[in-house]
Amino acid sequence: MNDEDLERFMSKVDKTDYCWNWIGCLDIGYGKFMKVNGTQLAHRILFEHVNGKMEQPQLHHKCENKRCVNPSHLEPITTKEHAKHKKRKYCKYGHLRENNTSTDSTCVTCKREWNQRKRNAIKDGTYIKPLKSTETHCRNGHLWEEYGRIEPRGTRLCKKCASIRNKRRRDKLNK
Repeated sequence: MNDEDLERFMSKVDKTDYCWNWIGCLDIGYGKFMKVNGTQLAHRILFEHVNGKMEQPQLHHKCENKRCVNPSHLEPITTKEHAKHKKRKYCKYGHLRENNTSTDSTCVTCKREWNQRKRNAIKDGTYIKPLKSTETHCRNGHLWEEYGRIEPRGTRLCKKCASIRNKRRRDKLNK
């Protein structure tokens, strides 16, 4: 990296007492920096500038701050080691697992957020009860695509079955 690029790079860094936070463009929480040969991860650029070309394919943030570009907070590790560390500490949406006491693989924070969104959608009348992946017909064999209707509470109703029920009811009343 030449002096001009380094100066431009450092203008996008906010040095605090501990971390050097990237204040430029972000991609999934990581800093991005545009060079002549394309966009690269900011923490990787500075690490390689200070320490030379890396032997390991991944950089681990020891400070657990994705925006940090401080080379002393970065540790080169293998992809396998990085995956183990990441899996152990975070769910796939980035929630800390320390807060999770769930015995299954689902993150407690994710469950809580999903349930809150579901409650809000039910209140708003926008919730649609999901179909099972294999469910294409109602219990009487009518196609959901052709005869399905969504009720205000999110339940599905087969219009064909409803019309048959209503016809039986009318016939019963007329006898």
